[in-house]
Amino acid sequence: MKLLPKAQLRVIRGINSSRGKNQAFTLVELMIVVAVVGVLAAVALPQYLQARRAAANGALIGEALGLAKECATSAASDLAIGMTEPSDQNVIAVNTVDNCVGGGTFVVTLEPGPAGIRCMAVETVAETGEVTIDVNADGVTTCLLT
Repeated sequence: MKLLPKAQLRVIRGINSSRGKNQAFTLVELMIVVAVVGVLAAVALPQYLQARRAAANGALIGEALGLAKECATSAASDLAIGMTEPSDQNVIAVNTVDNCVGGGTFVVTLEPGPAGIRCMAVETVAETGEVTIDVNADGVTTCLLT
């Protein structure tokens, strides 16, 4: 297919003019992107840290409840089967009677902050700093938040 001379000239000029243009971002566009990312990070970081604290507190309460259930089983069956040691004895304090045959108390020290973590039928509030789980000699377990 043969182009007319005027059309050929327009095609050649179009090719030559597009070669000289840079296809890069301007400094203003990059600064806007950095500002938007900074605002998103400022909003998301506190939420992330609070979710992390809530997960750590929930894991501690879960571990203490597991120990308490083990103790309740020993108390209900009158068998001194022994106790599993908590993963962090600085955070979970264990006080048992005769290897849990007489019951026991499990105290969990929490990092205050997130609310809504369940311990049996009760939920933590933002000021909750300690969870006490009691097991009586019959194996009945209760949870107290302070």
